[in-house]
Amino acid sequence: MEGKSTTSAAESLEIQSHPPSQIFILSEQSNMAGCGGGVKDRHLNRCVSDEFVPSECVPDLSILRLSTDLRWEEARESLHADIDTSKVCGVGPGMAFTNAVRNRLESDSDDMIGLFLFFVLQHKNRITL
Repeated sequence: MEGKSTTSAAESLEIQSHPPSQIFILSEQSNMAGCGGGVKDRHLNRCVSDEFVPSECVPDLSILRLSTDLRWEEARESLHADIDTSKVCGVGPGMAFTNAVRNRLESDSDDMIGLFLFFVLQHKNRITL
């Protein structure tokens, strides 16, 4: 669940030429933080990911996310690993939600679903988007 894309260059080119037709904004607040699967590593004395991804959260080629460099890529846990770079990123509710939406769509639909993670940082009474 490192946050690095596993999408090949050819797949990336294909994704960029067929952007999602449905886009969902996932507000990055504490409830979207993706803390599931964090375990204490006694040797490193810090929290690390256990790498377990529940079946509700598995990636699907029809689900994309907009990365911090503004490119569509295959969505996978942890959705916000390139946003919260100083934290251990685990499983959050975003992929489970999106897979449930995908399952409700027509099974013969070729529509791509896009996720836009909206991150708000509040620090000392200042809000940064």
